[in-house]
Amino acid sequence: MIWDDLSGLPPFWRPAGFDPLRLGANPETLPYLQEAELMNGRWAMYATAGILFTDAVGLPKWWGPRVPLHVVRPCHSVKEEEEEEEEGRRTLAAAAAFHLV
Repeated sequence: MIWDDLSGLPPFWRPAGFDPLRLGANPETLPYLQEAELMNGRWAMYATAGILFTDAVGLPKWWGPRVPLHVVRPCHSVKEEEEEEEEGRRTLAAAAAFHLV
């Protein structure tokens, strides 16, 4: 096979595994590090399954705000929020018109 004889390659091109910090160089700690890597992978898979489960069931998004924004900013009234929305629409329309010219 192509990987049978790699002696002609420079040392930095030979596939030796990804270990840029050389943590696996110590044979005493290598089994511990391998087990830790397996556990990290398992936790990542559990997290992915949990995120997909909450999305499939229809639970609230875990990355969104826990409370509505008007509760977080009580100083804003509904009228002020509507005015901000209208101002944003006008700014967007003006920007779109500027780009069309």
